Amino acid sequence: MDKTELYELLEWFDKSTLSEIVVEKSDTKVVMKKGGVLPGDAPPHLPPAETLISDEAPKTKEGNEVITAPMVGTFYRAAAADAPPFVETGMKTKKGETICVIEAMKVMNELEAEFDCEIIKILAQNASLVEYGTPLFEVRIDD
Repeated sequence: MDKTELYELLEWFDKSTLSEIVVEKSDTKVVMKKGGVLPGDAPPHLPPAETLISDEAPKTKEGNEVITAPMVGTFYRAAAADAPPFVETGMKTKKGETICVIEAMKVMNELEAEFDCEIIKILAQNASLVEYGTPLFEVRIDD
């Protein structure tokens, strides 16, 4: 099973009403289960994920960049429901600082800024399902 098939299966399972699934293909076995406490103390009662799919690239002002999702998963602006967001519009962030979390298969993956920048606009909804390449933030890179 290649990475693309796995991500498609994960997205399908996330949208389904199933609580558990086992898929075997060749010498690969994938087990997915829903429920339980999310890592990072995020409560399991968060609102259902909403799909954010854009047919066209977001419009940005000249000189601004867009940070996109590096994987399929659920986008979170904070480490937990009661925690403050990692970044806000207008905030400056340094290279290496966490700007969001993307949860994939119950693993919380911190997305770090790859450069010093200012957050111009937050493009993704909190707790929304994002795909590889989904626009997350519009930023202005600091010189």
